[in-house]
Amino acid sequence: MRRFVAVALLALACGPGLEGEPAAAPVADWSFAAQAESVAFAAADGTPIRFVLAQPLVVDESLYLRAMTILPVKDPALAAILEEGRVQVAVDGRVWQAQAVRLTTAAEIDPLLPELLRVSHVEAVDPHWDPNPTRYPGTQVQQWFFRVETP
Repeated sequence: MRRFVAVALLALACGPGLEGEPAAAPVADWSFAAQAESVAFAAADGTPIRFVLAQPLVVDESLYLRAMTILPVKDPALAAILEEGRVQVAVDGRVWQAQAVRLTTAAEIDPLLPELLRVSHVEAVDPHWDPNPTRYPGTQVQQWFFRVETP
């Protein structure tokens, strides 16, 4: 059984930064993360993501981060990731320093949606990313997608 730990929960238990053995080797195939017991993210300086859902997705051997909030809150770690694009990634006790490349187009995000829906236990036919969806009044969902790359 796969279990992904949102970094917000892990941060409360571990304090600043992600704990684990530093991993220096770059990763070309992140498939192992799909079977991991835990996957967590933090800003490169160790600032934990506290107010945002940080969800890992593994698609075609690549690791992606979906960050989502339902409230207009400010999260220092997400702000740092959006500005600098650097993250810490912990997978089963090993920690990588990585680059988070922001995805912004439907061509980049659409291929991730089947996996996102599968892990969210949602069924949909022909899903597509809409960067500016029509929202119900009061709905404030914001999402960001990143591809995680190791140097």
